[in-house]
Amino acid sequence: MYLNIIRTLGLELQLLHYFLNPMAIVKKFNAGDRVVLNSGGPTMTVLKYEPIDGEDVICQWFNNNKLEEKAFNQNVIRLYQPPQFFKA
Repeated sequence: MYLNIIRTLGLELQLLHYFLNPMAIVKKFNAGDRVVLNSGGPTMTVLKYEPIDGEDVICQWFNNNKLEEKAFNQNVIRLYQPPQFFKA
């Protein structure tokens, strides 16, 4: 019960913050989250948020043992869901 109240209060505070500051970014991810492009590709790690020409999320991943880094709009990535081989 208390967890639901806290979640509701957190959402209300986030909406109030956005209403008072419409230029504020509503963050969908946290640093350390594993994400993937909506269109597919390598698993990436969220490094930080940094508004750069509408691209808000800085991600890192390895490409043939080389560390890559790029900014993506948060709407073109989603949380990585590992494949599930067994049903519980």
